[in-house]
Amino acid sequence: RMEPFGKANPIPLLGAKALNVNRIQLLGNDESVVRIYFDMKKAKGMIPAILFRQRENFEEMVKELGGDRLWQNLLSQSNNKLLLDIIYTVNVGNYNNNKYLQIQLQDFRPHLSDKRKK
Repeated sequence: RMEPFGKANPIPLLGAKALNVNRIQLLGNDESVVRIYFDMKKAKGMIPAILFRQRENFEEMVKELGGDRLWQNLLSQSNNKLLLDIIYTVNVGNYNNNKYLQIQLQDFRPHLSDKRKK
């Protein structure tokens, strides 16, 4: 048990590299929340993560990488090819009195392969 969190004990930040974004979903009345579905590497299925208050930054990054076509593809279809490096926390979500573990993104960037870094 790592709680309670506070000034002297901040919530742990975790990281992962080269996660493939399978698809995204916009949530909320103003569509300001992005749910990102990452492909699982060694199993079938996807891992959802939530991104609050950064939709504009995320959309801008996607469009810089692949234009409006990539953005629309992420919204409308699966099996896209967008690799991200992410910083995240794991929280307990609660929706309609159902509690669940939730990955909440804190930061993201395009993954640069070893070839592109040189």
